[in-house]
Amino acid sequence: MYFDLNIPVASPFDRQAREKLSLILYRLSQCDKQVVAALNYTLETNGDIKKLPAKIDPPVSYPNLTVLHRVTIQTDGSIAKVDWTRLDQEFDLVAMRTSNRDTFEEACDLSLLDIVSLDTKERLAFDITAQSMEKARGHGIFFELCYAPGIRETTNRSYLYQLGMALSKCSQKEHLLVSSEAESVSEIRHPFDVFYL
Repeated sequence: MYFDLNIPVASPFDRQAREKLSLILYRLSQCDKQVVAALNYTLETNGDIKKLPAKIDPPVSYPNLTVLHRVTIQTDGSIAKVDWTRLDQEFDLVAMRTSNRDTFEEACDLSLLDIVSLDTKERLAFDITAQSMEKARGHGIFFELCYAPGIRETTNRSYLYQLGMALSKCSQKEHLLVSSEAESVSEIRHPFDVFYL
């Protein structure tokens, strides 16, 4: 079974975005006998979320492809005001991305969170500790690295390697997700190809 739990949904979702997503989903359907893909809606916020993004219907469907809906909250502020219960009810997966140590620590202690996504487009501003990882694992939280930014730019590839090494030093290999965050079909890779990036 093949999983890609971070397929960004462009905003606005116009004809061009629909065509790109159709090609990505087709390519994913070719990766294995059973494929699970999550359409990712990103919300940047520093507190209350007034309006949730409208979930789109996948532009194409394939018998071996299961499509989930995921929301990623991107913030460097406190996450105490975010209505996590509402997000958990509306979406199949709830993720968070931050470059702030305190926000990261808060996220690792949040039981309604499924994924902490680490941004491979910039250097992480703090060290990941084994204690934080263990706390998150106790809540069933997975840590995500996305490889497509490393395909687009070599600097991002070095950030991807650094984050991968930091996670492996914390012994969290069993709670690690590798997703694409692909913006185009050319960025989709098979698992063994990701290893050779």
